[in-house]
Amino acid sequence: MLNYGIGNLHSAHKGFSQVGADTRLTDAKRALAANGVTARPPN
Repeated sequence: MLNYGIGNLHSAHKGFSQVGADTRLTDAKRALAANGVTARPPN
């Protein structure tokens, strides 16, 4: 999970965890270097 400075990261993390997703809070540099990352910019 990337922190764009909007929304509530705790609630988003909890929601993803409840459906079985493995989420981790990271910065953009590490996320862009990772495999299997899905990113959607904020509206």
